[in-house]
Amino acid sequence: MSSLNRLATPEGVLAPFAALVAGAVAMGISPIFVRLADVGPFTSAFWRVALALPLLYAWMRLADGPERSGEHFSKATILAGLAFAGDLFFWHLSIVHTSVANATFFATTAPIWVVLFGWLLFRQGVTAGVLAGLALCMTAERRCWRKALN
Repeated sequence: MSSLNRLATPEGVLAPFAALVAGAVAMGISPIFVRLADVGPFTSAFWRVALALPLLYAWMRLADGPERSGEHFSKATILAGLAFAGDLFFWHLSIVHTSVANATFFATTAPIWVVLFGWLLFRQGVTAGVLAGLALCMTAERRCWRKALN
């Protein structure tokens, strides 16, 4: 049975859906831990990433095999890492300077900016599916924002 056919069955959807829910819960509670930490926002961001590195490195080695000599990161990979570091920097800073809900709300607008700057800077086409996904996300964000203001 192919992987797509397996995912089409109710049993095949359970594990990905559980991973989605676990990820959403982790994203939802992580700013609270940043706020409660006895260290500053940048130290908290550093340790969140640093503690995950050994596991991510092991996963990479299992997936890619042994490291080849002379292998380097591409410029795109380095740029993506710097963008992620900037995202963590500003999100953790906003968590301690505004409410956790506001900080997380603005952090979840990242897909909008990625699509916009991808289109403006790199001339990447935007498909109807991407626009539909953004519209769905913005609808949910607008409802959350409306509830927060009431």
